[in-house]
Amino acid sequence: MVDAVKTETQVREEIEALRNLTTAQLKEKYREVFGEDSRSNHKQFLFRRIAWRIQANAWGGPATQGEKRL
Repeated sequence: MVDAVKTETQVREEIEALRNLTTAQLKEKYREVFGEDSRSNHKQFLFRRIAWRIQANAWGGPATQGEKRL
C-alpha cells in the first residue's frame, strides 16, 4: 500500500506548478480539487483557493464551515 501523505516538498512543488497554468487550466484544477465549477475567472483568486485546498488536504484544514470563515 502506498502512503498517501504528501511531504512538504511535494505540496510546495504542486502549488508552484499552479503558477504556470492558464486561467482555463486553473478552473479545471479547481473543479478537480473542489468537485464543483468556479464562477470566478480571476486567476489569482483561483490560484489561492486551489493552493489552500491542496495544503488543507495534505495537512488538514478547518473541521467545520464556521471555522472556514475565521
